[in-house]
Amino acid sequence: MYGISRIALIAAFAATPALAADDEDGSVLLDGITVTASSETVAIGHTGATVNVVVGDDMKKAGDQTVADVLARLPGVSMTRSGGLGTSTTLRLRGLSGTYIGVRIDGIDVVDPSGTQSSYDFGATTSGGISRVEVLRGSQSALFGSEAIGGVVDITSFRASKEGTEAEISVEAGPNATYSGSAAVALKAERTELAFSASRTVTDGISAYAFGTENDGFRSTNLSFFASHALTDTVTVGLNGFARDSYAEFDSQTADNLQTENGKLRGLRAFVSAETGAVSHELSFSTTKTERGYPLGYVTLFSGNREQLAYKGKWDASGQISLNWGADNTTETFAAGADKGSATTNSIFAEMLYAPSESLDLSLALRHDDHSSFGGHNSARAALAWRPSADWIIRAVASTGFRAPSLYELNSGYGDTSLRPEESKSFELGAEYLLPGGSIQATLYDTRIDNMIGWDDTSMACPEAILWASPGCYNQVSGTTRTRGVELTGSLEVATGWTVFGNYTYADAATTDAGTTDRLVRVPRHDLSLGVDAALGNGWGGSFTVQHVADVTDTSTVYGNPPSSLPDYTVANMTVTYDFNDSAQAYLRVENLFDADYETVRNYGQPGRSVFVGLRASF
Repeated sequence: MYGISRIALIAAFAATPALAADDEDGSVLLDGITVTASSETVAIGHTGATVNVVVGDDMKKAGDQTVADVLARLPGVSMTRSGGLGTSTTLRLRGLSGTYIGVRIDGIDVVDPSGTQSSYDFGATTSGGISRVEVLRGSQSALFGSEAIGGVVDITSFRASKEGTEAEISVEAGPNATYSGSAAVALKAERTELAFSASRTVTDGISAYAFGTENDGFRSTNLSFFASHALTDTVTVGLNGFARDSYAEFDSQTADNLQTENGKLRGLRAFVSAETGAVSHELSFSTTKTERGYPLGYVTLFSGNREQLAYKGKWDASGQISLNWGADNTTETFAAGADKGSATTNSIFAEMLYAPSESLDLSLALRHDDHSSFGGHNSARAALAWRPSADWIIRAVASTGFRAPSLYELNSGYGDTSLRPEESKSFELGAEYLLPGGSIQATLYDTRIDNMIGWDDTSMACPEAILWASPGCYNQVSGTTRTRGVELTGSLEVATGWTVFGNYTYADAATTDAGTTDRLVRVPRHDLSLGVDAALGNGWGGSFTVQHVADVTDTSTVYGNPPSSLPDYTVANMTVTYDFNDSAQAYLRVENLFDADYETVRNYGQPGRSVFVGLRASF
């Protein structure tokens, strides 16, 4: 059904490190817990959802400069970037672009309300000051509402891992005058938790246009904080927030130019939680502000704001059943030149987690969203995790989802207030086999989307007034868009201190209408990552990864020409580390080791072989 090639069979025996252990009651616990797969924290081995957790130590081993680089090697995840460090970067989950991915930083929704199709640009999200990233794949509208048909990315800034004070600092230098540094400190006490982190990255960059001659620079500064205090044994208050300022130069797809983007992202969240016997409550208010300035652009400023008031409740009904529920009110506004608009969404949701036996966990989630522009929409998700033996986990999920039209799609000169929500149905089935020192996991998935909204350049679809200005508008796409495939991942400790790992994804993503099938662009049909982590002795360590991406199409730079193939590519990275002691380490990282010439977006180049050196320490 999925046309799996021989390369998939190789990937089935290699894999990404996944920690396997038993918790105190003997049930399977994989890589700790997840905070996104359900509306309460659950052990990964007890959820039917497909989730990957990347912790700070994993990111240090990988050594990547951005979060997107780290996540792009996970199963079901791909990345496209329009040039070098800091340029526009899109993640795709199971073939679905950022328009279908919910993104949260420290519990705050950071999807840009002013985007033409609301999404989060990962270009300026560097890896400094981050302690944890979760990637939840599959339709999650029942838990997160709109913009979660493909999944959710949840980012947590630096936190203390245990009681006491922890701190870390790092500095790095590389080619093209690239320098980065981060510092973080956190305190965890019996009643109080505090954390603060700061990071800075600068580079002269490379030419974003693949055939250009002038370099495109990037600068970014990130600050974040978290504070909570237990006023009593049952009441806790907290405040957290972040600020990011960025500057990026970029090119068009056909030439060098002097375009720049000045970005600002601000987020703030206040919360209070209370325990009343077996029932817990949390009330929170969050706000975000996003700005993108283009001094030389036709529209010089895009600005978006979001305010959300949310309540969540939880009841431990018994040792087998817990109930979660909540409601939120979200208001979004945007302005882009003469275009502006706003929308309010009121939502309620509930989830039941039921463990009828020690080997089976079930969950059922329901959600209703009422949008001020088009009314109500219901979403649902049912999931199970079955452990027939100590070595196996079987997972299954069936869900529905939706994506509300963006404010720009509804209210701009290229939009239409009559647009309807996109609707999805998603199914997945997975199996995981636990090995001594590793595991192997396979997941089949199938997602179908109707009423997809896309750019339409046919004269019959767009108002005449729009066509005078530009040939096209946003419109419902006829037919059904379907993404289906298989994800394979695993790991194996082949010797003391030596672990081989990898994953493979086969993706078939296309829109079918009246017997005609058009592939989704920039979605790799084959994506394979393999690697090894090694403890070399006497303080030395190292890692080597290689990623091969094949069978990708992209749009043409010539108007009216159909999409065509991009060249396949293989990129290898290597890191060598030396531990001075338990708290200080030096490293050398080589990105694109074999100096491959490749593109993830047509006519946008990627850096060649790049050597970085750095120091990091923790206290």
